[in-house]
Amino acid sequence: MSKNIVCLCIFAFTSWLFPAEVNGRLINGTTGEPGSAEQVMLIDLQAGFTVVSATSDVVDTFALEIPTENKSNSFLIQARKGNTLYSAKWDGASDDEVALIVFDAAVDVPIQASLGSLAIFAYESSVDIGCFYNLDNASDPPLVLDNPQGNYAYQVIPGYKQVDVSTRFGNNMPLRQAAPEGSGAAVLSYSLKPGRTQLIVTTTHEYTEASGLEVEVPIAEGQTTLRMLVLPSDLHLLGEGVEFIDRDSDEDVALYEWTASPTSLKPRIKITGKPAPSRQMQTGNEQKTETKSATTLKNPERIPDRLGRYRWWIIGLVIGICSLMAIGGSRRH
Repeated sequence: MSKNIVCLCIFAFTSWLFPAEVNGRLINGTTGEPGSAEQVMLIDLQAGFTVVSATSDVVDTFALEIPTENKSNSFLIQARKGNTLYSAKWDGASDDEVALIVFDAAVDVPIQASLGSLAIFAYESSVDIGCFYNLDNASDPPLVLDNPQGNYAYQVIPGYKQVDVSTRFGNNMPLRQAAPEGSGAAVLSYSLKPGRTQLIVTTTHEYTEASGLEVEVPIAEGQTTLRMLVLPSDLHLLGEGVEFIDRDSDEDVALYEWTASPTSLKPRIKITGKPAPSRQMQTGNEQKTETKSATTLKNPERIPDRLGRYRWWIIGLVIGICSLMAIGGSRRH
């Protein structure tokens, strides 16, 4: 009898701790009215983005059932409206209503585009060049750009042996996009929500210290400045309008800036210098941390680098954002 009471108490406690369903609401950010979506899903992030519950043809409110055996505390609530996905995180325990803002779509929405920054990393016999495009959708009222013919045309640095394309919206994780076929012009089919979407185009090229690499960087029409982050700092950038700004020896990175002139409307740069011995580059700060750990711990264990090859691209992103903030501040004055 006592065992049954204990089991009932445990069941009651876990039922309270893990709600049987999550309730939410869709809001149309274009009109301010209740929103709609073709599908709303509950995704378990701890189970590798597994869909555990879904409902279709949602208008205004929704409720998603949670399987009783699921005890995860990391979920994503995702709504699909047309070709656009909207997401919100949920901790698996809160009984607060989750609000998702969705928008109406249009095939013609003005987009302000610029190449925010460039990141260059040379290693072994290759060099990665990351172009960070800022795509700003400032439509009023706010609309999603969703054109079947493509939502943004961009140029790819030619002569690559590999290319990767991804987008990042807000603080969300980057989403891989279809790579362009061949060099030259490419089109982004990913729909552009109101706000800023970052398009990251990374090309990998052959590189030798003896010959270096010369490339013409594609920038937006009318753009007159560009900041470029270089790893390792032993690399040098040469070209008309290119100026060395600073070097961080601890992080082993250097910063350059290109400025347009009547004879240099687009940055044409030559990369020279010694590449890193491998892609797994170690900075001075990492070396210091590892040395300190080895002296203070009996069994030191290094935390794995989950960012991998995108660490330097993220640094480039931060520099691009800081540059835009500085430009905006100078315009206000």
